[in-house]
Amino acid sequence: MATRAQLIQLAHVAKRELALDDDAYRAAIDSVATGKTSCSQLLDRELEALLESFKAAGFKRRVNPVKKPRLSPASEVPVKVAEITKIRAIWITMHQHGFVRDGSETALAGAIQPSDWETSRVSRRSGCV
Repeated sequence: MATRAQLIQLAHVAKRELALDDDAYRAAIDSVATGKTSCSQLLDRELEALLESFKAAGFKRRVNPVKKPRLSPASEVPVKVAEITKIRAIWITMHQHGFVRDGSETALAGAIQPSDWETSRVSRRSGCV
């Protein structure tokens, strides 16, 4: 169940979504609770009735989609190269000390591109590094 503040916020969103002018909005409030012209004057059950009347008029509440949680370092993925474990440990330490804002596996993957690794391996083999 929504809190009183959330109900009032939803009523204001419904007013905007339904493009109600101030007079129509106050008339809708008055139709739910006679003599009242503001959401702050309404009781919780009256606010819920107001929202139901807005839903009947076509208001549809949009719910934000649930975001996928970010993978944390040292995920279930098997380690193919011994260096990866060390890189993850360094990444976690950098995050703990505030050098990196996002300590997730996704952020680590974005910070290091596979092409960077191939270049460094070729350089080491050829003796350039």
